[in-house]
Amino acid sequence: SNIPISPLQTQAIGTGAKPSDTLLPYLPPHVQKGSPYHRYALFVFEQPGNNRLDSNLKIDRETFNMRAFQEKHALKTVGAYMWRGRWDEDTMEVMKRNELPGWDVMFTRVKDT
Repeated sequence: SNIPISPLQTQAIGTGAKPSDTLLPYLPPHVQKGSPYHRYALFVFEQPGNNRLDSNLKIDRETFNMRAFQEKHALKTVGAYMWRGRWDEDTMEVMKRNELPGWDVMFTRVKDT
């Protein structure tokens, strides 16, 4: 959050970027082996009037409600990207590297009898 972008400051990440705040660490998309493809979405919000979000906000990843958060902080959607992902051989390495549980688990379908 609080990423400074303007006509003079166009870089959000990298060596030319100004500092911003991390409200929640990035968690790479990962599909569990054996599960069907997953849908993912990335949204970019504008903070109108240069209002800054409190960098000490406590956010629970499991119960996060994006619409409620957007409304509470008067954020305006300015971009979105959506994609689908499925498990492949690299997924296990992504999960291990990011210490995500279940990298060694394969989902299987259980048929009703």
